[in-house]
Amino acid sequence: MNLVQFMLFGIGAIFYLSLGIIIVKILLTRKLPSNNYTPFDYITAHSQFEFHDEKKEIEENADHGDDKDKNIISLSKRTSLP
Repeated sequence: MNLVQFMLFGIGAIFYLSLGIIIVKILLTRKLPSNNYTPFDYITAHSQFEFHDEKKEIEENADHGDDKDKNIISLSKRTSLP
């Protein structure tokens, strides 16, 4: 057996072993494995939750200004539909 065949056999074995582990987890827990965390998320300091600080700043600053949009009624301020 030469080196290339040995390497292909090893890669195939790793692939089928990991596929087998996933299938066993699916059969035992009867749900799909979660993929919401990876080690890369920890390294880059990503969070599962998104921060909406900029959105809050826009909402806070919406009341201040020169009332260019004073004739526009937002759906949140409207009590009933016309």
